[in-house]
Amino acid sequence: MEKMISIIVPVYNVKKWLPQCVASILQQTYQNFELLLIDDGSDDGSAEMCKNYSLQDERIQFLTQNHGGAAKARNLALDCARGEYIGFVDGDDYIEAKMYEELVKALEENQVDIACTGMIRETEEGTHQRILHSVSQPHLYSGIEVVREIFHNGAVETSLCLKLFRRECWDTVRLPDGETNEDAKIIFDLYLKHTLIHIGCGYYHYRNRLDSVTHRQNFKQVEQIWHNAQMFVQLANEEYPAILPDTIYYQTWIARCLLLGGKLDKTSAAYRECTLHYQQHKDLLGFDFPMLLAKLHLYSFCKRLLGRN
Repeated sequence: MEKMISIIVPVYNVKKWLPQCVASILQQTYQNFELLLIDDGSDDGSAEMCKNYSLQDERIQFLTQNHGGAAKARNLALDCARGEYIGFVDGDDYIEAKMYEELVKALEENQVDIACTGMIRETEEGTHQRILHSVSQPHLYSGIEVVREIFHNGAVETSLCLKLFRRECWDTVRLPDGETNEDAKIIFDLYLKHTLIHIGCGYYHYRNRLDSVTHRQNFKQVEQIWHNAQMFVQLANEEYPAILPDTIYYQTWIARCLLLGGKLDKTSAAYRECTLHYQQHKDLLGFDFPMLLAKLHLYSFCKRLLGRN
């Protein structure tokens, strides 16, 4: 008997894209799953669509809450999930038919806690842009190797949606609701403490919407990117000293990206802190412009903490 996957989909005003998302899940070659659709206070008819889906297929559960954000919606679903594996999909994205079959196979054959795929980024209209966070062949990581990969190279992305977790990963963990320090801690709790295999393919289709949170950043939100990087260093210093050099390296890359991109308000304390840090640590990076362009995905990692995870 195949083990059950609980696939968690937070839904907020995604009526236009939800049918493709749900269809891609129902068409999975791995069929032992439950689909939890959590409406987060939508006002565009998404909730009614979710309810109708649940009436048409007994594998689909419909949950609802007042608007509280994706983290709160996912936590609600985690409390209700019955599967031995946990997966996440965003309501405006979609997945390829064999994604979960391949991730389950990787989990079981390698006896690891987390299996990861790459991401195919698309325009809002569905045009493929490029494959992100993939590797040329399957690669096994220990917990500390996962975190170092995140901070240095980015083949492993922090997004929950690219991964399949054993349920045990979530036994004592829930997603933070707006606490920046907790955002850093959850990443360490999930990835530093568990083994992971990257299967080397891109099976997850991420829709790069122009009206998404990550496309509507103001100075305050960009400052939060810098503060997140600071929190990684602080938390590593307090609880995970083995990766302290990696978090400092990452913070320095973030500083370079923010300063070169002109993203910070030059009158802000964050700008002054960022400038000082970069001046003190820039020798960690050297200056290789092609490499800088190649590594700008590190900046996108903190952007995703502010938006869709």
